[in-house]
Amino acid sequence: FMAAALAVLVNSKPSYVIIKPDPSAPASPVAVILRILMAATTDLLTSCRRSSSTAPRSFLDRATRFSSTINQAEVADAKDFFRTIKFVLLMPLFWMLFDQQGSAWVLQAKRMDVPGWLEAEQLGVCNTGFVLVLLPIMEKKVYPWLSSIGREPTPLRRMGLGMFFGGASFIVSALVETSIQNSAPHSVPVFIQLPQYLILTIGEIGVSTTGLEFFYEEAPPSMRTASASLFLLTTAMGDVMGGLLYDIAGALGISNAALLYFCGFTMFVATAIFIAFARTYRYRASERGRRSDDDGDEGDVQLSLVGKGRDLDSDDMMEGDQEG
Repeated sequence: FMAAALAVLVNSKPSYVIIKPDPSAPASPVAVILRILMAATTDLLTSCRRSSSTAPRSFLDRATRFSSTINQAEVADAKDFFRTIKFVLLMPLFWMLFDQQGSAWVLQAKRMDVPGWLEAEQLGVCNTGFVLVLLPIMEKKVYPWLSSIGREPTPLRRMGLGMFFGGASFIVSALVETSIQNSAPHSVPVFIQLPQYLILTIGEIGVSTTGLEFFYEEAPPSMRTASASLFLLTTAMGDVMGGLLYDIAGALGISNAALLYFCGFTMFVATAIFIAFARTYRYRASERGRRSDDDGDEGDVQLSLVGKGRDLDSDDMMEGDQEG
């Protein structure tokens, strides 16, 4: 398959439009952000020595006061970039859970009753199958239906619900693990894992594709690639966190079921924090009319934290119409 993909890539090269670097193009987004942060920090540290009648409106605004080479447009772009950072900080937690389907869930399957024609590692292909089936259903049926009843599936709503489903999948996995521990070895059918794969796939659809779109579109044009790259980087960060989590759990002797429950409830906590952030978020592209979070009478899809007795309103989760 990789050889075929490489052949297609090479044969299609003549049809590519290759744009050469423009020497007059602005500096890289990372360089601009670092320059603004350094200037703003320097101004803050030296402000006590100054007597100024006008105080900067924000920390980043200090950059223009300290350095004449930094213009207000660059500061405005940096502000837009940092508005989404709070959501980026929560993404590694989702990927920490998601990528356990290739490790913890496989090890769980090895202790279950697996038919002779199936390997424990092969059950993970269900994730791909579920994506192929559910993605068009969500895009063509579920999201339009939600829009038609006044419950607009905005990007933050999709991501928040995806995070919730990610946590729910690990609660289901913990219940399966408890059943394995209370049963004879290799007596629990491996296909009992299918619901957790299905629920996690729904979470992936809500977080992965929507997240990439959100972080790209909500970033200023000059920083879109940096913002999208930062979102993709959260996958690697989540994998590292997952490895550290299991190292610590192994050292402390924490059971598999308890660890899975911990992962699930940690994701619920992250979802609640995500809701708090989303409540004050104003979409950069709201004027396009594509997102409508300020209707006031939008739906009340309730998310109940398992075992917590706490309801999370999806309107509150995604209703960001005020500047944070």
